[in-house]
Amino acid sequence: MKVLVYGAGAMGLYFAGRLAQAGHEIYLKTRSEWGEPTLTLQSPHQTNEVVALSGIFTEVPESLDVDVVILATKAWQIPDVVKDLRGKISSGAAILTVQNGITAPENASECLEESSIVASTCVVIVQRTAPGVVKLLGHEAKLVAGEFVSRNGKGLSTVIDLFKNTPIDLTGTDDIRRALWKKLALISSYGAVGAVSNLSVGQTRSHESTRQMVRDSMDECAQVARAHGVDVTESDIADIFAIYTDGFEEATTSSMQRDLAEGRPSELEDQVGEVVRRAHTVGVEAPTQNFMYRVLLAREEIARDKG
Repeated sequence: MKVLVYGAGAMGLYFAGRLAQAGHEIYLKTRSEWGEPTLTLQSPHQTNEVVALSGIFTEVPESLDVDVVILATKAWQIPDVVKDLRGKISSGAAILTVQNGITAPENASECLEESSIVASTCVVIVQRTAPGVVKLLGHEAKLVAGEFVSRNGKGLSTVIDLFKNTPIDLTGTDDIRRALWKKLALISSYGAVGAVSNLSVGQTRSHESTRQMVRDSMDECAQVARAHGVDVTESDIADIFAIYTDGFEEATTSSMQRDLAEGRPSELEDQVGEVVRRAHTVGVEAPTQNFMYRVLLAREEIARDKG
């Protein structure tokens, strides 16, 4: 297939590399070029794989015939990304979102009216170590994907076919909104508690005060989801709380926490901020999420003013 990967951060480089290795024709949208259309994948065992791409460009061509577009930027960048893509890509192309939160597929569906939007949750730890170089830390990516907006009935099947013959584990679901909210309940909770306390997962879960804040935040997010018609169950919350208490490495921190700590714009608005706003629209109390959002907002605004 012909694929446009929009974004050359860690996620974009990883997906571009693995899909190119599977024989797909991969085009990568970057902010700056780095010479030959190749990238380097570094494995956890320090082996380097140089992967050839079909093209790298800093501007999306006015008419680009592709089967799939993978949006691989931060969630807060998606509104500008989809505006850039509008009118430039094939009307039948499937759009795959891999961002945390629930806003990315919504923004994509509002702007790209002729494309099927396939949303996904993605679990992978990758690090961009230099332009065109990405390091995989741990296991290959696991995605749960589903039709967010179906306009030709082929979006999900196209994406499933795309990832065949890759080491990436993709599972389809018929309830992607529930999967997105479940992931949001996890990341917005442990990520915000970690950011407020400046502690790792191992530290926050070993102290009753912060551990309970994470659980309360998850419960609040589930209540907001249910008020919006998405059935995030008590069992779902038990599952993600177990991931937090037993599944993460001790030193784990969220990308939002790391971005805030380093003075970079983060996904605060698309995670905690979105929970708070949607709680307000349906009259649901979310005191823990609201407290953490208000505490972290000044740091976010300072980072964006600098950027």
